[in-house]
Amino acid sequence: MIIQATHHKKIPAVILAGGCGERMGGRDKCLLPLGERTLLAHVVQRLNGQCGAIYLNANGDATRFNEYGLEVIPDQHMPAIGPLGGLHSGLLHTVQTELENKASPQWLLTVPGDCPFLPEDLLARLIKASDSSTEVVYCHSAGRDHFVVALWSCNIVPKLAAFIDSGKRSVGEFIQTLSHQYVEFEKDNTFDIDPFFNINTHEQWQHAVTLLASHG
Repeated sequence: MIIQATHHKKIPAVILAGGCGERMGGRDKCLLPLGERTLLAHVVQRLNGQCGAIYLNANGDATRFNEYGLEVIPDQHMPAIGPLGGLHSGLLHTVQTELENKASPQWLLTVPGDCPFLPEDLLARLIKASDSSTEVVYCHSAGRDHFVVALWSCNIVPKLAAFIDSGKRSVGEFIQTLSHQYVEFEKDNTFDIDPFFNINTHEQWQHAVTLLASHG
């Protein structure tokens, strides 16, 4: 199905924040301060206006995210199995919600919870690259694939469940089993940085803080 431009903003998004942040001392990376807001608030701001409902995939006490007004979707697989688990839970939730609203579930956008510079035309460009046979469109920039930043067909749920049941955990390997496309993105013009720069270490966190401070 080729999505009409008027329907872009109906596609839901899931922010994947189910990891344990080991390299950040076990903290919720998405709740780290970044300028006057948290990292999660930056991600939400980048998504607002691009898509429909925004969900948060996270585990543990969901009340710690109350101030964001996001519905929290925990992993179905515990202990957590990484981004594939968040994707699976997000797809299941999307399909169930759409069916309850008597709609036909079509697509789901996923983004990491630690990417504060996401493109503001992310979803539109992923949609443009899709066609009637596409099962996933992911992002590429600076010579790297960003498999977690992707637009997924809701029809892949059985394939994903079977892949997880086989014991495999690689998002990239799973994508290779699907009909896939990718979109090339250039540097963010404002911050002169890879738009999919993500924060995994204290050094990367400080770099993001410095960038924001230098641009007011």
